[in-house]
Amino acid sequence: MLDALDTRILALIIGVLVFVVAELGFRIARRLPQGSGDASFDLVQAATFTIVGLLLGFSFSLALNRYDARRTAVLNEANDIGTTVLRAELLDPRTASQIRGRLSDYLDARIAFVSAEMNGPDREAAADRSAALSRQMWDLAIDASSDTQSTRLPLFLYSLNDTIDAAGTEAAVTTAHIPDAIILILVFIVLISVGLLGARAGLGGRRAVIPMILLSLVLALVVSMIVDLDRPQRGLIIVSLQPLEALRAQMDSGNDRAVRVAPLHRAKTP
Repeated sequence: MLDALDTRILALIIGVLVFVVAELGFRIARRLPQGSGDASFDLVQAATFTIVGLLLGFSFSLALNRYDARRTAVLNEANDIGTTVLRAELLDPRTASQIRGRLSDYLDARIAFVSAEMNGPDREAAADRSAALSRQMWDLAIDASSDTQSTRLPLFLYSLNDTIDAAGTEAAVTTAHIPDAIILILVFIVLISVGLLGARAGLGGRRAVIPMILLSLVLALVVSMIVDLDRPQRGLIIVSLQPLEALRAQMDSGNDRAVRVAPLHRAKTP
């Protein structure tokens, strides 16, 4: 559900809800006798805001870890593809040329996969294309094996297997995210807390409009940032594709050996 929401719209919705609930709490409390339940409100308000702080910190940590995992997966996949490009040189020239052509198409498919929106048709098409190309490369390498005692083919197959595994890892880390139910519960607890805060202001008889607007803005930004970090390739915070794009540029230039020394990739030598 949250995947379909733009981060800016989500921040606006949360900000408005926070302010409205605080105002609602203020108006309800104004109907109560002045000073009634002050100690209880203070105690419950402190407890709920403590819970909100813990939940926000925990959720932000989870989202940041998932973002780092996606960024690492992109770098590792670029490394594995780069190593496979290098080890293709171990095969006979005809097979190496065929595999290099498919590796070029495979890299395009992986870039399209990582940059596509989650659960979108472009992502599914890129995943299918990647799987088909990896199967073709594997079959080509097996069919070209005329000397079963050679150590060259196993080296290439090892790298190709790492490349295929990297695609699976990439798919796993991009689909894993904080469940929507947890985010909704977090928002619900935030609303309860600000409602109590508004009620406390109502019992005191003073409406703090500007502080409440600032609190609404802060809470909206924090929650929307957590959602943005947790959802890949959407919103304002996205994973950089620079490792894959740098490898793409090297292959386009025909300088495949540059993968050996590229600082972004640190590819394994064959």
